[in-house]
Formats: sequence, C-alpha cells, structure tokens
Amino acid sequence: SGFVMDVKVKNVTQTATGTWRFSFELDATIVNIWNAVIVSRVGNVYTVESAAWNGALAPAAETTFGFQATGTGRTIRMV
Repeated sequence: SGFVMDVKVKNVTQTATGTWRFSFELDATIVNIWNAVIVSRVGNVYTVESAAWNGALAPAAETTFGFQATGTGRTIRMV
C-alpha cells in the first residue's frame, strides 16, 4: 500500500541558512519526492536536503517537502 506525506522544515536558529539537510528513519520506500533531494538511504534511514529553490531560510522561516512512499511505516523519526 502507498501513502503521501508532507514534512515541514523550520529554521530554529538565529542564522539564515543557504541549504538544509536532515536524516530520518522511515519503514517504507520513497518512490517520489518533491521540494527536496534524497542524498542517501542506508537501511531505513534517509538523508534529504533542500532543493535548489528552497534552501535559503531566514531565522524562524519554514518550508515543506513531500514524498510518496510504499510500505507500512507512516511515521518518520528524526535521527
């Protein structure tokens, strides 16, 4: 079975960013992603980073990315 997930990314620092990157665990396979790029996948741990157009975030600014996945996991856990 498949599902779609939207994820909010927020700059919680006092400094503007040029790009953002983070890792999360997901018990599913991402088959399509938008507004981000998958940098790596090791087992169930994905590392994603900003797309070319949404990496610059002022302090407290937010952006979103989303993906379509298959599998049973519907919750991401930051690692």
